[in-house]
Amino acid sequence: MFVDNFQTAKEALSAATAQAAEKAASSVRDFAQKSFRLAMDIRLKAPLIIIPQSSTSHNAFVVDLGLITVGNSFSLLAAEGFPLPAVLETMD
Repeated sequence: MFVDNFQTAKEALSAATAQAAEKAASSVRDFAQKSFRLAMDIRLKAPLIIIPQSSTSHNAFVVDLGLITVGNSFSLLAAEGFPLPAVLETMD
């Protein structure tokens, strides 16, 4: 019958959609488990920026930035309905 071809195509599309959704969910799980995380604890002591007035002048603009610190930390947050916890990164 003519309508049977459309029903077969609809079923094939539904099966392909379900398979693609499962593959996407599997990829997200793999990414969450294997993702790269880098913990940082960086301290730069007394960086100076010196900008001369000209190439022949002894006058210069000096900026003392003192101490610059950058750091981060990770924590896990349980998420309802998801098998893996969410990873939260906090920058200091």
